[in-house]
Amino acid sequence: MMETKWLIEAASAIAQSTRMRVVESLAAEGPAGLPAGELAALVGTPPNTMSTHLAILARAGMVASDREGKVVRYRLLPDILRAMAEQLTSIADAAVVVTSDLSKAVPAV
Repeated sequence: MMETKWLIEAASAIAQSTRMRVVESLAAEGPAGLPAGELAALVGTPPNTMSTHLAILARAGMVASDREGKVVRYRLLPDILRAMAEQLTSIADAAVVVTSDLSKAVPAV
């Protein structure tokens, strides 16, 4: 079995509605990203709560931040999402092969 700790951490990071909205919002903004305050207002979350959500996403490798004076701007790092999609597709493809093999081996009733 391949190492999946990173996948579990990444999936856990977006398995919460506010964080998923943050990821979607940052994806829509592109590489420029958004200041943390604007992002909080956009998803309807208090700034202190947004900081916690952004920290979780950053630990999972999904967002990066850049300081511009007093403003911290966040941007999406899409590579982890692509890696998640590839890993999950690989798992699904393996399941299809197993399911297909089983349907051939089991006689129809």
